[in-house]
Amino acid sequence: MTDIHVIAIDPDRLAAMRRATGSDEHGNPFTAFPAVGWEPLRCCLRSAAEDESIALISYAAFTEPSPWREVGPVFVHAKECEGYPKTSVFPESYQRGRRLLRTYASDLTLDYDHIRMTADDEDVEAAVRELLAVPEVGEVHVRAARGAVFCLRRPASRSARVVSRTPRPANPACSGRSARSDSEAPTQRTDRCPPAARR
Repeated sequence: MTDIHVIAIDPDRLAAMRRATGSDEHGNPFTAFPAVGWEPLRCCLRSAAEDESIALISYAAFTEPSPWREVGPVFVHAKECEGYPKTSVFPESYQRGRRLLRTYASDLTLDYDHIRMTADDEDVEAAVRELLAVPEVGEVHVRAARGAVFCLRRPASRSARVVSRTPRPANPACSGRSARSDSEAPTQRTDRCPPAARR
């Protein structure tokens, strides 16, 4: 079985947003509001419980400059939580459901050839492990249809990463597999969210 390493949001980066600046890394206020109860939390990789205090922030999974370094909205706990310490275990909350699996090569360039979408009742973990067994794939970003994502990364000894959902660019500087990206996901409009979080 292919080994996986599950990566939630960087706890140090999140702590800086919560405690030091009062805003996310892109200048948006770090505003707490009560959860409806469906929101996927990027900090601990589970769904929020009703009325939990959460926030919606802009986040880029990659910190290095790249054309594929995407910034997008993710849900997190408004206050410090337990995080996701079981990095070798696929999150139970994400075992099933419609997910976009974005693959990256070992240099964090986007791998266009293996990106896929899982079906509503498909085993997401099995699909991720299948992708990580591909030699060209070193990393998979899993995007939930309703709002959160997380990364699954091969051990450092493996030589590939993966993820993507954009069409193959015509730019001749881009080879077949190229790009980077973050893990973020679209949000669902709800009357329980603050105005800035609504779509």
